[in-house]
Amino acid sequence: MALIIGGVLVVAAGGVFVGQRLGHDPAVLPPQAVATPSGAAPAPTTSPDSGSPAPATSPGAPATKAGTPTAAASDPPARAGDSPSPARTPLPPKQSGAPAPAAAPVLSLRPTGVREYCANGEWPDTLVVHNSGGGSLIWSVGQLPDGVTVSEDGGSLAADASQVITLGGRTELPPANGRFTIGFSSNGGSGRVTVTCA
Repeated sequence: MALIIGGVLVVAAGGVFVGQRLGHDPAVLPPQAVATPSGAAPAPTTSPDSGSPAPATSPGAPATKAGTPTAAASDPPARAGDSPSPARTPLPPKQSGAPAPAAAPVLSLRPTGVREYCANGEWPDTLVVHNSGGGSLIWSVGQLPDGVTVSEDGGSLAADASQVITLGGRTELPPANGRFTIGFSSNGGSGRVTVTCA
């Protein structure tokens, strides 16, 4: 007896049921090609040398030769002829082209007091005008009492130069308190000498 149950042909022969599925058996169907997505990476291939699977490369990426080191992305490419920059030597400070100002002249008198015989016309003590500074000292003697004279009433002195002055003449009238002063003026200051009459 033969029956079809759920697409299976069942045949009873001698008390044994033998079933056979109708239609095509998927197990015996010929294999068909399976579509592969275009963006999927291909299956790894086996390297002919080592037998291990070779890494898959993305489309358009250049192939990298095994054993060749690649440059780090952070290192800039070296240019031909590049060498370390030499250390710079600091430049000396610029000096002003203007010359230093010359030292100013200074008037010095010595001594600052003398004793003379004014009425007798005897003037044994002398005066010294000195430039104790720099440059050129231009000096002159101020007003003198009546009858008193000087050997030099002015002049010019270089740095560290001196001029000796001699007093002379006779005083017409005795000075007040028996003394008088001689004033000196210059471009290096002013001064005075006190003359005491004996």
